[in-house]
Amino acid sequence: RSTIGKNGKERGVNNPMATKAYDVFFSFNSEDRDEVEQIARYLEEKKGLKPWFDQWNLVPGEDLIDGLAQGIKESSVCAVFIGKSGKGPWQDKEVKAALIKQAKNRKFRVIPVLLPDAPKRPKLPSFLTVMMWVDFRNKGLDDDDTLRRLEYGIRGIPPGKNIKKPKNGQKQVNIPSSVEFVNRLNEITFITNIYCPPYLLVSAPAGYG
Repeated sequence: RSTIGKNGKERGVNNPMATKAYDVFFSFNSEDRDEVEQIARYLEEKKGLKPWFDQWNLVPGEDLIDGLAQGIKESSVCAVFIGKSGKGPWQDKEVKAALIKQAKNRKFRVIPVLLPDAPKRPKLPSFLTVMMWVDFRNKGLDDDDTLRRLEYGIRGIPPGKNIKKPKNGQKQVNIPSSVEFVNRLNEITFITNIYCPPYLLVSAPAGYG
């Protein structure tokens, strides 16, 4: 059994993210580096996740293959990004390593992620076609619902229903909830200080009082 901590991460013996150095390994074509780095920065800075991103974690002068293999080994999840240029030359090796790890550990997830400019019928490694995708096509990298689906996929949490976009004049703030019912006053103070609304609606899953 696991619980959700104050930073939104699961805790407990059944959560592989509790013991790995990185929450997610990013596998991508170098042609898509800028888009993928934008997502990596969002997940790290906004959601408190720790991605393994080659330019951030590979040490200049060290063996590239060993570095990639170590990154996959030390990550809880692998996200495979596909853009308009298709798979990169290193992605086949990374995906094979990730699938071998998944065969040994079923809790290790491999998530296909389609970037906004990915083709209508992307060419994915055969084993990835049977896995749930995260699809940014026709949405853009700033789409809240798609980013949430990617975040929850990394955390191993069902994403639930799609987020309804606020109507004109309304603002929506998503704050990670805590099943431990702690620090709720701090959260409410945060959103009221930022937005100072005349009326504030706070919603949560059924049963949260």
